[in-house]
Amino acid sequence: MRPIQANIFYPKTGRLDSIEKAFVEVILGRPSAKCKHLGVCKIERVYSNSFDLASTIPCQVSDRLYALASFKEDAYFELVFERGSIPNTIYEYHFKSGVFKVEEEYSTDLELGKAPILITTGEYDIRLSDTLLAIRFEIN
Repeated sequence: MRPIQANIFYPKTGRLDSIEKAFVEVILGRPSAKCKHLGVCKIERVYSNSFDLASTIPCQVSDRLYALASFKEDAYFELVFERGSIPNTIYEYHFKSGVFKVEEEYSTDLELGKAPILITTGEYDIRLSDTLLAIRFEIN
């Protein structure tokens, strides 16, 4: 697998030092619907390439993706996926329209900031490059 270049979407004048980053497992869907429909069902930090499938939320394995999560306090939380790793069925259902829809709020306790990160309901623009797909969630 090629490394993900994390800074391609950031302004060239911005400092990258203050951005917290982690590789994560992302399961798409709504938590209350057992990870079906639209949104984020689970985001969990990945520490190795040995994933324990028994410990995950009941979900469709096809809705599981891996991403680089970036967090800048009081600014944004962003997920960057390698486009080639996204199955066509997931791309068609969750990303083809150019926006990522979140039908239910999701709070993650990733240790990227001082408090849990809240992803609110709504539609979020998707940024595409030749090799990456990014979703940025603004933090107020």
